[in-house]
Amino acid sequence: MSPRDEFNAKTELVISRGQAIPVTDHRYRSLLTPLDVLWTVPHGAPGNDVAAPPTGLVADEISKDIGLESLIVLSVVDRYKRLDMNRPASRSSPYRNAVRAAIATRTPQYLIDVHSFPDSYAAYSGRDIVILHTPGVTDRAFLERYALLLRLASINLGTPKIIEVQNQHQPVVHDIVAEARDLGMKPDKVALIEHNESGDTTAYGKMNAMAIKALTR
Repeated sequence: MSPRDEFNAKTELVISRGQAIPVTDHRYRSLLTPLDVLWTVPHGAPGNDVAAPPTGLVADEISKDIGLESLIVLSVVDRYKRLDMNRPASRSSPYRNAVRAAIATRTPQYLIDVHSFPDSYAAYSGRDIVILHTPGVTDRAFLERYALLLRLASINLGTPKIIEVQNQHQPVVHDIVAEARDLGMKPDKVALIEHNESGDTTAYGKMNAMAIKALTR
């Protein structure tokens, strides 16, 4: 096994365990292939964002199938009983260390933060996907373009979806996207996306992968 293969294998194992990349392996960081897309799923524990893990996993799997360099970092920490992995208080956690390491070592072109909502949530009800725009953090024009690509993908799949971009008004810090910006990612390269828990997570995952493929052509 080459040093590149050995380090890539170690890195995938470490990230899958929600840990930081060992300091002793920093010498190999320059050998890591840059990512087209990093999928983050901070609320993956049972009973949390129930549609987020299957959506994110399909997005990652299809991305790889269609030739993209893709990585998913998924948390199984309960956001209600322990710690919300998408808030500033969690920045020192193993999960957030893994997200930060992925950004630092793999320099993703895009970061998509994957979430879900129950259809009973009034602000999003009746939509399949809601993309949240945080003024000053994300770029609304990019999010509108991403929404259009998702719609086109859903039509190509034969399952047209209702997709909307909404401004984020609640006094909540969506900290994975915020930290990605702190680490140098541009506002038109990051997005937080909510998916309806009553919808088709397989289609949602495929649509996201197809949207990223369209962006990287």
